[in-house]
Parts: sequence; C-alpha cells; structure tokens
Amino acid sequence: MLPSLGRGAAIVVLYISVAQLGLLFSFIDGNVSPIWLPSGVSVLALLVFGRRVLWACWLANVVVSVGGGMSLPVALLFACGNCVEYLLAAFLLQRFAPRLEHFGSLRDVGVLLLAGGVAPIPAALCATTTLVLVNIAPVQISPFVALTWWAGDAVGILILVPSVLVWYRLREKRALQSGVSVAALSWYGGGSLALAMLVFSDPLSLAEHGMVLVYALFLLVMWGALRLGILGATLGVLAVVMPAVVLTAAGHGPFVRHELNDTILLLMGFMVVSLIMALALSAVLIERDTAAEQARVLSKAVEQSASAVIITNPAGQITYVNPAFSALTGYESAEATGQNPRFLKSGHTSGEEYATLWKAISDGQSWRGEFLNICKDRSLVWEQMTISPLRDENGRISHFVSTAEDITQRKVNERHLRDALERAERARAELERITFAITHTLQEPLRSISGFAQLLERRYTPVLDATAQGYLGRVVNATERMYHLFHDLMHYVMVDDGSPHQPVGLETVIGNVCGALGADAVSVRVDGPLPVVMAAERQIHHVFEHILGNSVKYRDSERPLEIIVSAWPVETEESRIRKANGLPASAAEYWELSIQDNGIGIDPVFQPKLFMLFSRLHTIDDYDGTGVGLAYCRRVIERHGGRVWIESRLGVGTTVHLTLPLTLPAQKSEVEER
Repeated sequence: MLPSLGRGAAIVVLYISVAQLGLLFSFIDGNVSPIWLPSGVSVLALLVFGRRVLWACWLANVVVSVGGGMSLPVALLFACGNCVEYLLAAFLLQRFAPRLEHFGSLRDVGVLLLAGGVAPIPAALCATTTLVLVNIAPVQISPFVALTWWAGDAVGILILVPSVLVWYRLREKRALQSGVSVAALSWYGGGSLALAMLVFSDPLSLAEHGMVLVYALFLLVMWGALRLGILGATLGVLAVVMPAVVLTAAGHGPFVRHELNDTILLLMGFMVVSLIMALALSAVLIERDTAAEQARVLSKAVEQSASAVIITNPAGQITYVNPAFSALTGYESAEATGQNPRFLKSGHTSGEEYATLWKAISDGQSWRGEFLNICKDRSLVWEQMTISPLRDENGRISHFVSTAEDITQRKVNERHLRDALERAERARAELERITFAITHTLQEPLRSISGFAQLLERRYTPVLDATAQGYLGRVVNATERMYHLFHDLMHYVMVDDGSPHQPVGLETVIGNVCGALGADAVSVRVDGPLPVVMAAERQIHHVFEHILGNSVKYRDSERPLEIIVSAWPVETEESRIRKANGLPASAAEYWELSIQDNGIGIDPVFQPKLFMLFSRLHTIDDYDGTGVGLAYCRRVIERHGGRVWIESRLGVGTTVHLTLPLTLPAQKSEVEER
C-alpha cells in the first residue's frame, strides 16, 4: 500500500509541475496551451504502474483545474474526461503494441499516432461541452479552443511516451552508460535547442519570411532520427518544439500572424509534422537495421554451419557453397560456383530418383534423401540431404537450398549392425531349435525313467527296505521336476514364436486359470470389471497361471488365503504432459492390473532377483518350482509392450503389478530394434 501511495504522490507532484510549465506559455486567456505534457505523464504512469495509479492522475487534474480558476464541479468533470483519455490511450497502446517500448516498426508508430490522435477527442469534447453548459468558463469557448485542447494533449502524448519508454528500456540494458552516447545526446539536444531559439526569436525580424529557416529545423530533426534513433527523434522534436511554443506565444518567429487561429494552426502543424516525420523515420531505420542484423546472423549461421550448404539458381547452377561443403567434398567455392551439383554424382543414384527429386522441388516441395557422392580426391561420401525451394516476394522460385550431412560413418555402422543382427538372429534361431530338440528328446527317456521307477515302487515295495523306497521316491520326484522344467523352458523359449494377437478378455482368462486351481479357486476375488486386451491368448493364460499359482503356493498357513485381482486404466507421462499443455492426448493408454495376496511375502533384499531365470528363494524341499515362471512372465509382458513389478512385505503379502497397452506396440524398424 505504501509504495502505491508513494508512486501516486510522485505522479501528482510531477503532473502539477509540468502543468504549471505548460500554462506559462498558454495562448488563450492563460489557460489553453498547444502542448500539454501532463497528458503524456499520465499515460506513461498507467503504462508503467497500471490502473491502480489512476486516482493520482485524477487528483492532479482536479488540483490543476481549480488552480487555473475553474470551480470545483467543473474541475471534477474535467478530471473525469481527462482520465477517460488516459485510459483509452493506455488501452490502445497495450492492446495493439504490447512491445511498444522497442518502437522497432512502423506498426508501433502507427499505434502511437492512433492513440495520440484518438484518445484526446473525448476529453476535448467533454471539456468544451461542460464549459458551454455551465457557462462559467475562464476562457472564451469555441470549436477552435477544442481543437487546440486536442492538439495539446496529442502532442504531449506523442512526445513523452516514446522517449521515456525507450530511455527506460535502454537504461535497463545499460546502453546509456557509454559516455559517447550521453555526450552525443547532450550535444544534439543542446544544439537543437539553441538553433530553434535562434530561428523563433527572429533576430533579423524576418517575420513570415523566416519560414524557410523552419525547414532547417526539419533537417536537424531528421539528422537526429538518423543518427541517434528514437531517442534522438523525440529529443530533437522536444528541443525545437518548446522554443517554438514559448517564442510564438510571446509574439516572435515566423508563425506569428494577425489572426491567433492562424498562428496556432501553423504551430500545431509544425509540431505534428515534426513528430510524425521523426518517429516514422526512426522506425524505418530500426526496421532496416533489424533486417540487416537478421541477414548478418543468418549469413554467419550458414557460414559456420557444420552441415554442407549449397544454393543454386532455378536452373540448378551453384551460386554459393559454405566452408563445410568445401571441407566435405574438397572443392573450393570458386571451383563449385557456376557448376551443376551433378558433378558430384557417383553413379549410385538412378535417373528415376533424380527425376523425382527435380519434380518435387520444381513443384515447390522439399525433398529429403540420401546420396552417395564422389569427392575431389575420388573418395566416396554418403550424405543425408534436404533440398528446399526459396520463393521471392512474387511467389516465384528464386533459388534452391540444399543442406547435407556426412553420414558415411553411420552407414558403415548400420552395415555392421545389420550383419551382427543377422548373425544374432541365426544364432537365436539355432538355439531355439537346439533347445526345442533337447526338451523334446530328453522328455522321452525322462518318461521312461519315471515310469519304470513308479513300476518298481508298486511291485517291489514289500521286498525293499525304507532306504530303497526313499531312493525310488527321489527318482520319481526328480524326473517330475525335470519334466516340469523342460515344459517351462519350452514356453520361455517359444515366447517369440509369432503367436497371433487378438482380443482377449482377461475375465475369461482368470476364470479358466481358477478352474485349474480346484478348491483354491474360491480364494480368488475379482474387484471390478477386467478389460479386453490385444494379446497372445495362450501366453497371457500362462502368465496368470504362474502368478496365481505362486499366490496359492506361497500362502500363509495361519490365515485363510485371499487373492484380489483388479484393473484400472492409466496414462503415460507423455499423455499427462500433453494434457497439461492443452494438446490432444488419449484418455488412457495402458491398463494396469494387480494380483494381491495375503501370503508369506518376500523379503525386500531378494526382490531384485525375482525375475531372473532360474532364480529361487526357497529350496526344493520347502516349495516346489523351476525358477522359470516369473522370468517367463516378465518376457511375455515386455514383448506385449508393458512391464511387470512386485511390491511385497514379509509376513503381510505380495502384490504383482503388470501393465498392458490398449493397442499393440508399433512395429519397430530394423535400426530401432538393434
């Protein structure tokens, strides 16, 4: 609150001080001035501090009006009309030129002229109408007085707003700390002021014939805009306008006429023309300098680019190559200029491809592709190239720009990777055949061993002692475990067998798995509906068979078994980011499922090893198993584009989480797969 009051008080003091200065050289009854700088002060206050300081502008208006001889009711109406002017000017500037402090384009100058020309109209009309209605005006009211009021406010806004805003921006960037800049502005401002005072004091008594000297002041203002930019333009206008107003009001200079209206019109015309000329000229120069700077930066970017750049005319003749092109091909700029890029052809690319390329860029489209070109030293280089057309202001193609990147090493790496992939694929296929053959071949003798061991156990139990019977039992159990191990290994190896993916209802899968659990199926509860996913049905069935089987196997003997299966849709992190930024994203991209039990739980120390092949946390005597089940689950879920993890607390229970996408993962390219 205190800073706001302090700013408001400062605005009131500044407004009153500048107003008193303006009234010193008023033209009509000591009350109407052709340049009213307080209007610029108020608009600047609203632009810098916002509408919260509007009360200060209103109060300052009341004080100045009452001090000028107006009654309090009239002063209050005057202040309200002027505040409408300030609000309208600030709104137009903020709405249509949000970066007004730069004044870097004719658009900014146009918006400033619009605000300065339109905003004072309501205030001038309100003031004159009020004075006519109450008929207690301290001045003789006429349309010309309203015009003078309007011009004074407009000139005040047009002079102060750009100069102060630009100075404020330059001060923030420390651009005025240079003594040369400050000295140049000081010299220019002082010189302009002195010359203007000389012209309008009319020491040679030239009177109307001294108008020719006014044109010299125009040249001076133009020089300031050319050399010192927007600050020089506004400073020069202020330096020549102030003496013009003061000395003309005193009856000196080339603008003095017998009719006061003619004098004021000449003075206002001089001020308005000076302002428009100076502001427009400085804006044009800033636009030119900005364009030149952009061109310089782009030129440097092309020169220093790591990619080879070629520019050709529409006929295909090279007009420019950058240093990266010379480093890549060995041809200097002078050697390449004037030639057609076909001098780099190695013969690898067919004529049909070149025809397709030329048709695309001639139609105004960009072309991307790879070339195998030949360098100056006759070596070959692979290039990833993009060719785009450039159009002139009439829409015609004026040039073609080609950027090329050396991808020779990448092509070599791709070839090596492709060879390695083919070798790995052959080895994997061979390993699968060997594993499949081993598991099938060894199952037959295992069945024979198991069968004969069971036959011995049934027929010769009476004649065998306890030790022999124990041995036979161990043989039977070992063959059974080996059979299950081979069975699980076959499933693990055949995960990549290309099983078709189709819609699979997980409720049906859970029901089928529970049917094989027998009496333990009553412990399984499905919490809410389960989704239909695209998957290999047999593999998903085995996944839930392993997970639910583990929940049953590792139950806690001290409490009834309880297994809860649930599912819910989830979003990826990318989807959440897209939604937060207002971009389109699917509502959900994955289903997350959880299988929660109240079994014995797993010590956190051993959890990282759970999904490793042949990893077991218990001995065969404690719990049966092969150590393949969870590894199989991980491999199947990952091949379906999801992931699986476990949360468990020892003595509390275990929850297995897994995700499955709504659709199948996109088929990866060969390079991505590698």
